[in-house]
Amino acid sequence: NSAWEGVLMLQAIWQANRPFIIRVAAGLAVFLILMNIAIRSQAEGKDKTVKATNALGGLSDKLQRMDGSHKKHQQSAKALEGQVDQLLDQLSLHRRAEIEPPAQGDTSIDFQRRKGEIWSGFGDRAKRINLRFPQLDDINFNTGKDLTEEEWGDRYDQLEVLRRLLDAAISSQIDRIVSVTPSPLESEMIEEDVELALHRIKLGIKIEATYPELLTFVRSFQDPETFVSIEVTEVAPAQTRPDGGAALIEASLTAVGIDLGPPREEVKRSNRPRRGRGF
Repeated sequence: NSAWEGVLMLQAIWQANRPFIIRVAAGLAVFLILMNIAIRSQAEGKDKTVKATNALGGLSDKLQRMDGSHKKHQQSAKALEGQVDQLLDQLSLHRRAEIEPPAQGDTSIDFQRRKGEIWSGFGDRAKRINLRFPQLDDINFNTGKDLTEEEWGDRYDQLEVLRRLLDAAISSQIDRIVSVTPSPLESEMIEEDVELALHRIKLGIKIEATYPELLTFVRSFQDPETFVSIEVTEVAPAQTRPDGGAALIEASLTAVGIDLGPPREEVKRSNRPRRGRGF
C-alpha cells in the first residue's frame, strides 16, 4: 500500500506541476545538447589549435631560412659593390683625374690656361729626348661659346686623356706624335641600372715609334694611375731613320677614358622603346 501511495503522490505532483516539469526537462535536454556541442567544439578547437601551431612552426622555419638567404644575398651584394668600387677606382677616369673643371670662374678661360700648361710642360720634356710633336693649335677640342656645363666637362675629360697620352709618350720615348684628334663623347645606357650610363671619352692619336717603344707606350696605360683603354686601329711601316737606327712603325690608336655617370638626354631618347610593333 505504501508503494501505491507513492505512485499516487507522484501523479499528484505531476498533475500539479506538469508545465514546470516539462520546461525543466526541456531545458535540461537543451543543456545536454549544448554541452555535447561545446565538447565537440572544444575538441575541434584543440585540433585546429594544434594544426595552426604546427603550421606557424613550419612558417617560422621558412621565414628563418628566407631571412638567412636574404642576409646571404645582402652580403653578396655588398661584396659585389665593393668589387665594383675597387674596379672603378682603377678604371674610372674621374677617380684619379688631375684635370677637372674649376669650381668657379670662367670655364673657357680656365680650359685654355690648363691646356697651355699641359702642352708647355710636355714640350719642354719632349725636346730633351728629341720627340717630335705637332703644334697645340693643330689639336681641335671644338670649344665654342655656347657649350653647356656638361659639354665643358667632356672637354676637361679629353684634356685628362691627353695628359696621360703625353706622359706615356715621354716615358716610352717614342719618336714622334704625328697628330691628336679629340672625338665626341660616346654614351651607352646600362640596362641593369637606368640611372647610370657608360661614358667613353675618346682621343685619336697617330705616333711613330720602334716596335719596343710602341709596346711600352701601349702597356703604360694599364696602371691604375694612368689607365685608359687603347684600341689599335692601324699599324704600318714608317720612314727609315736617317741615322740608320731601328725601323719605325706608324700606329694609329684610339685612347678611351671610361667613366660612369648619369645618362645624357640624347642617350635616353635613343634608348626609349619604339611605339608599334615590338621588334
